[in-house]
Amino acid sequence: MRYSPKQYAAVFYDLTKDKKGKELGENIRNFLMFLSKHNDFKKLPAIIAEFTKLSDKRNGLVRAEVATARALSAKNRAGIIKGIKKTTGNREVLLQEKRDDLLLGGVRILAGDKLLDGSFKNKILSLRKKLS
Repeated sequence: MRYSPKQYAAVFYDLTKDKKGKELGENIRNFLMFLSKHNDFKKLPAIIAEFTKLSDKRNGLVRAEVATARALSAKNRAGIIKGIKKTTGNREVLLQEKRDDLLLGGVRILAGDKLLDGSFKNKILSLRKKLS
C-alpha cells in the first residue's frame, strides 16, 4: 500500500506529539525505518512540509509573508499581525518580512493559503478594470 506525504505527516505528528526523550527518539527512528522499508525516503521533503502545515494548524499558528517596498514600522507590523489573526482566526502569527524592490508601494501578504494584494500596482489594475 502506498501512503501520501499527508498521511505520513499525520502519523508522524501522532507519534511525536507530547513525546520526550527516549520515547520520542525511538518513535522517530521507527518512523524513518518504516519509510526506508517502504522505499519512501524520497517523500521526506513533502512529508516535512505537510507535517509543518499540520502542526501549525493544530497549534493555532499561521505562517505569513509580507512583502513591502520599504521596511515596516513596529506599528504597521503589529497592525498586520492583528489583521492576520482576525482574518485567519489563529492565535499566533509567524511573520516573515520581505523587501520587494518591484513594489512601488503598498503591501502584499500571503498568510497560509490566503493572499491579500494591497500593492499600488494591484490597486491601479483594479481601478482600470472598473473604469473599462
